[in-house]
Amino acid sequence: MNHVERRLPEFELGEDNLTEALQCLMHTIIFARWPLQSSTSNLAPREIECENFPIAYASCGESWVHQRVDEAIVEFKANLVPAGPELARGCLSLGFYERRHNKVVFWSYEEKVVWEEWVIPLLVNHTPHVAANERLSATEADRLQDSANAMYTASLQERMMEIFTMANGDLDHIPPSGTFDFEVSCQQADQREAVQDEDGRAARGGVTGRARRPQVHAQGAQNRNRHWAMRGRLLVCVPPHSE
Repeated sequence: MNHVERRLPEFELGEDNLTEALQCLMHTIIFARWPLQSSTSNLAPREIECENFPIAYASCGESWVHQRVDEAIVEFKANLVPAGPELARGCLSLGFYERRHNKVVFWSYEEKVVWEEWVIPLLVNHTPHVAANERLSATEADRLQDSANAMYTASLQERMMEIFTMANGDLDHIPPSGTFDFEVSCQQADQREAVQDEDGRAARGGVTGRARRPQVHAQGAQNRNRHWAMRGRLLVCVPPHSE
């Protein structure tokens, strides 16, 4: 099985919008690889509208998934490193894997194999809110804040469209059936570059992960019918044939 890496271009977000933007990106990726139906439970997808961005995204509706995403965001914030004046840098890695049971002569073992990994590098702007600058008039402060919000929104929309394009690209590496799960890890940018060669060698022989939650039973073929569309200004995930 191939280990496919999906890497988003690095982009900048404001500190105030970081949590919601990461929730949007990660839930979108997870939902893109989630089954429309599960053999073990009734899946109840939810459409979530962002408060700080004119964007909506789909969530699989599982509480433990939301918890894992939120825990990863907290860890991401704790591992940011300085990247310049009022700037910090971080990198999130979201990997999907399946478990394989192997048997060698008189003993057997379980192997965890990553088949897809999404890498999200980010710059976080810690510049104080424009409205806190007493030297600016209210009109000028609003104009500057609107300009910054528009820049962050455009960047997030671009990354969402890149996720939609990559998620619906080559799907040959996705397990056609069986069980798979996901995990999220945080690495500093320099650490990420240092281990890329090692990860590449490991991918050719199977990569192990760090899962802590129950596996999710999924039919990979069911994911291939999912697509996205624009609904007004909102980017949303829509069911097949519903446009």
